Amino acid sequence: MTNRPDELIIKECQNGDLNAFEELVHKYQQKVYSLCYRFSGNYADANDLAQEAFIRVYHSIDKFHFKSAFSTWLFRVTSNVCLDEIRKKKRTHAVSLDSPMDTGEGEFYYHLPDDRFNPEKLTERRDVQETVHQMIQKLPNDQRLTLVLREIEGLSYDELADVLDVSVGTIKSRLSRARQNLKEIMRHNTELFPDKSHLKGKEV
Repeated sequence: MTNRPDELIIKECQNGDLNAFEELVHKYQQKVYSLCYRFSGNYADANDLAQEAFIRVYHSIDKFHFKSAFSTWLFRVTSNVCLDEIRKKKRTHAVSLDSPMDTGEGEFYYHLPDDRFNPEKLTERRDVQETVHQMIQKLPNDQRLTLVLREIEGLSYDELADVLDVSVGTIKSRLSRARQNLKEIMRHNTELFPDKSHLKGKEV
């Protein structure tokens, strides 16, 4: 991962430097892929969504004016991609892991950040973390996205409000409903947990 400041890399991107954009992708691809995977629930869609998110970033990087952290803006773009795809209910095309990303002005190879999010390995482990991930997929889209950004990505209430373009009060309400719904989902699927004791009186 690059250690250069985001501001420097972004300004080079805004000047049309494709190498700088590739550097930006490599710096943030793990976070973007993680969010896409936890939202979509499967490896193929997550990869497709992540690539679409970075293509949107490439074409709109000039609109980033450093009024917020770049990561916040990036999460907003990625969240919109995920929600848009759900609304469309169909994939426009499949992207090969071995094919380069075409930005329209150049292309480079996109590599998954590591194999920790590979669902095959997650399935093999079948641990509590993976089970909770499966339960999260049952939440409504807005609740799922809000919960993932808060509990897994660690965004603050203010950052969430900025990313999702809603009030802090709406964020708190969504999180409350998401946590309550997740508890109910987990209670109805306790057979998936080898040790059910962790569900007793524990906040999600």
